[in-house]
Amino acid sequence: MLDTVGSVDQEVGLLSAVTEELRMVVEGSVSQALGRERDHLSLRAGALRHSLQLRASKIQRQMLALSVAVLHMEEMNELSYTLALSSEEAGQAHNLKRRWACVTEDAMQRFSELQAAALQQESFTERCERAVQLLDRMEKGLAVEIAGGYQQLQEQQKTHELFQAELSIAHQILDSVVEEAVRLLQRGEVEDRLVFVEMLNQLRERWTAVGLRVWQQKVLVSSLVCQWRCYNTNQRQLCYVLAGMGRPLSLTRNHNSCSLRDLCTLLEDTKVGFSATAICSVHLGHVWSWGSAQHI
Repeated sequence: MLDTVGSVDQEVGLLSAVTEELRMVVEGSVSQALGRERDHLSLRAGALRHSLQLRASKIQRQMLALSVAVLHMEEMNELSYTLALSSEEAGQAHNLKRRWACVTEDAMQRFSELQAAALQQESFTERCERAVQLLDRMEKGLAVEIAGGYQQLQEQQKTHELFQAELSIAHQILDSVVEEAVRLLQRGEVEDRLVFVEMLNQLRERWTAVGLRVWQQKVLVSSLVCQWRCYNTNQRQLCYVLAGMGRPLSLTRNHNSCSLRDLCTLLEDTKVGFSATAICSVHLGHVWSWGSAQHI
């Protein structure tokens, strides 16, 4: 009887050991399987995030190109008011503006959706870093002195147009930072709430200040470009008037061979030429004085 009990105890002990060994094997296998699945999901999430970033960057480049194209659109509108366009040409210009607006709106919507998906894959710290990096780059660009030449001003006009477009596009990042910050505060995951709120307010104030500076410099540069266009237009008109006055003035040198009627005609032409010259000169002076004052 004792032998039987001892044999049962041995079998029970052996069974327990085998059970424990099986449990460890199963747990190890499950742990390895879970680890492999976790690594696989991590790789897929990284690939998805990279794909979203690439697609968003591509659409962002297209949107920025559209933002620069708005300068050409504005110039076309200005010219359309000064030219006698036919009904067909006016219709083409209108269709072009409408098509441009539709493409811009569609690109903005697609980019907003992609960026929202990409932001969900980023941590709160990564979003803050993106916002700060953008502001650093903007402030560095705004520190450049306003140019004086027409071509340099045109390049700066494109740059400020890009800056304003980028800030508008990236405002979604700031909104996501604020929303996530509110959730962190509500869940009590912030150790020093006062410092956290102060840093968040500083980021928002800095964003607003940069946006205001971009807008102010854009308005100034655009005004200077417009004045340069007026200056160039009046300069061409003045050169045309002066070239037209050359022939009447040369004929007056030989007034002995001219009839009285011809002399009177030449006199009137000369008066008209002098009037046109004076008007062009006044416009040139106003444009140049205004542009210099704005530049200062």
